[in-house]
Amino acid sequence: MLFKTRAAIVLATIPAFLVATSNYAHATVVTVSCTSGGFTGYMQLTDKFHPKLYYNIQKGSNSGGNKANIYVSDAGLMPTLNLANNDNGVQDGQWHLYYGPYARGGGWFTVKFVFDKSNAGDPSCTKSQYIG
Repeated sequence: MLFKTRAAIVLATIPAFLVATSNYAHATVVTVSCTSGGFTGYMQLTDKFHPKLYYNIQKGSNSGGNKANIYVSDAGLMPTLNLANNDNGVQDGQWHLYYGPYARGGGWFTVKFVFDKSNAGDPSCTKSQYIG
């Protein structure tokens, strides 16, 4: 009983901004990444069987907007989950929720990034990984 009371007091004294931030913090199970044209895209799965997907795009020294395309194919469930965000990928170097949570088993996970580069062709890359 004493432990529960102390835990409640500790939780009550945590500043609100840290609680909100901790909801965004996630334990990474798998990170899939690829690079093209100076851009690097990352996709993280937070849980092996009930993941949330988070993405991060680093644009390096490139100029570009926030209209990257991100495609995901997860064969860890039947039928295969296919997702697209069509011109909504933010390229600010921060983590953004892409999708989830959802249920999956073992299988191939593929992500394709089409980066948004100003006044030039948009570079792209694809990465696949088996997540068992």
